[in-house]
Amino acid sequence: MNKYSRYLILLLFFIVCIPLNAQNTKVVVSAKVDTNAMLIGDQIELLLSAEHSASTEVKYPFLVDSIGNFEIVDFSLIDTLSISNEIVKSQQKLLITCWDSGQYNLPVFEFRYKLGNSTRRARTQSIRIDVNDLDTPLEEGLKPNKSILDIPFSWKELIPYIIRILALLLVAFLIFFALYKYFTRKKEEEVYIAPPRSPHDVALEKIQALKKTKMWQEEAQVKEFYSQLTDIIREYIERRYKFPALESTTDEIVQDLKKETDIPKGLRERMRTLFSMADLVKFAKAKPHTDNHLQSLKDAEAFIQHTKEKESTEPITTNTVAEQVVNE
Repeated sequence: MNKYSRYLILLLFFIVCIPLNAQNTKVVVSAKVDTNAMLIGDQIELLLSAEHSASTEVKYPFLVDSIGNFEIVDFSLIDTLSISNEIVKSQQKLLITCWDSGQYNLPVFEFRYKLGNSTRRARTQSIRIDVNDLDTPLEEGLKPNKSILDIPFSWKELIPYIIRILALLLVAFLIFFALYKYFTRKKEEEVYIAPPRSPHDVALEKIQALKKTKMWQEEAQVKEFYSQLTDIIREYIERRYKFPALESTTDEIVQDLKKETDIPKGLRERMRTLFSMADLVKFAKAKPHTDNHLQSLKDAEAFIQHTKEKESTEPITTNTVAEQVVNE
């Protein structure tokens, strides 16, 4: 076999093998809706699907709570439909709705997969959806008046009034009893009570207790771990800076913290990162790395240590009956 024959055989080998390899790595993606016309507030199903070889790992687009003008009501996990002839078919169903009429286009959805050492992308086509107003037909003419209904008397109708009277009598008795105790009680001596625990002591103690549970080591309890951690920080911020952090969103908390001059910008950004990660875990089912959980605990402790108030050693006095009983 001469030199040119060898080159010819190698050339034929690459011509045959390259198309087979390309076919094995081909990824076909699609996006479909069950209807292209809907009324305001209606819910339609969006189906994302991918078909690829079993050796190719395909990542679906990461969707949080909305897609353009459409709101995500619910979504399923990625479901593998079949594995045959080394071809994998998978899909994800989303339930979406829209609250504004008009003509909108669902954007192109991008799937990612790896081909060798490079990352490739496969994209779907854009989908047009018409969102229509509700039709409210006018009534044809005036309808005649209906006759007066004769409703028979029932003792059951008196039950709500009887309950109200009894409740008023009970409240009146309790007020009388409280006034009687107030005006007849003896004058109590002034007693010393310890000052209430500082917000940072309470918060740091709760974080130490949360550490001991090691909830982040179990995937099923990661969501509960972030819920407890953010509640501890929110409660501390509310007691420390006197604004309703327990009822505020992440952005509102960060904006309020900007008004506090004793908090460095870097520390605020670490709190924003912690709260944002917690929101993704609780509402988007994100799965951060274990290092992120430990870093969140460190950031929470650093924030509390840096912003804690100086403790007061002055005694507090009171004359309440309850505190005397406790002291005795």
